[in-house]
Amino acid sequence: MEQTNGNDARSREELEEEVLINQKRMFEHIQSTHQPDWLGSDMTMPQFKILFLLYSQGQLRMSEIAKALDKKISTATGIIDRLVEQHFIKREEDPEDRRVVIARLTETGHQLCENFLQSGREQTAQLLNRLSVEELNVINQGMILMARAAMEEARERMGQNWQALPKKEEL
Repeated sequence: MEQTNGNDARSREELEEEVLINQKRMFEHIQSTHQPDWLGSDMTMPQFKILFLLYSQGQLRMSEIAKALDKKISTATGIIDRLVEQHFIKREEDPEDRRVVIARLTETGHQLCENFLQSGREQTAQLLNRLSVEELNVINQGMILMARAAMEEARERMGQNWQALPKKEEL
């Protein structure tokens, strides 16, 4: 068993569960006082998924989008069609293979994703403003550790392409 503070001895599993419970509580409290911007949107969940997939990946082939959504290419194409009509995504031919279609965000689509993320950052900033400097240091150390764990997992999932990610020391 790992020691936390004082006489509080808990197993790793108990600590992980407590972290997840507290994360859930935090999100429930945030949701009870802040209406997310996306609630006012007419966009479907698959459309959001594609937007943020392209936001994080830059550009993807239609087959890659379909695979990520676990949908047929024809289904993904229909969703992309609606996003193209709304000027959030543009299609391009792959310069190496004209039969392949690549999707990427337009500036409007990129800005939409940025706006949604900015709303979340503003909510987080409001919460951080309620903490003391000492508490902020604790949160910051925890976030550094979580970012490190996320990078390690990304490296493992990416295999040979891990060099594209920053090293632990770069955090």
